[in-house]
Amino acid sequence: MASKASQEVGDLWRSVSTRMAANPGLDIVSRRAILDAMQELATEPADVTYQEIVAAGQRALWVNPRDAAADRVILFLHGGGFIAGSINCHRKLAAHLAKAVGCRALIPAYRLAPENPFPAQLVDAFEIYRWLLD
Repeated sequence: MASKASQEVGDLWRSVSTRMAANPGLDIVSRRAILDAMQELATEPADVTYQEIVAAGQRALWVNPRDAAADRVILFLHGGGFIAGSINCHRKLAAHLAKAVGCRALIPAYRLAPENPFPAQLVDAFEIYRWLLD
């Protein structure tokens, strides 16, 4: 028998699939909102703080686990195929990863397509990487 958490995730995916299939003309903003809402099922890791910043001209979010190493950083490029996803919908995932590894993570809010055609997303990722190196 599946766990309660597994059932909740399955129910959410079915709900998302049903809503998107029923609305094939759903605009990109609404599709993004549906995907961003999925993060609600994730647990918030303990002993992690967040700080919004501007880095390399982009909004970004520092994920700071307590006692994180100062000499390492995860550059966490959120998922979404360059058209969806956000620092908010991947914040908890990045926090769990950073906490497990013992270092900070930086999640940039890179530009999304189709408003910003490819390769804008790669340019943003490269620029924030260079910012980290500096």
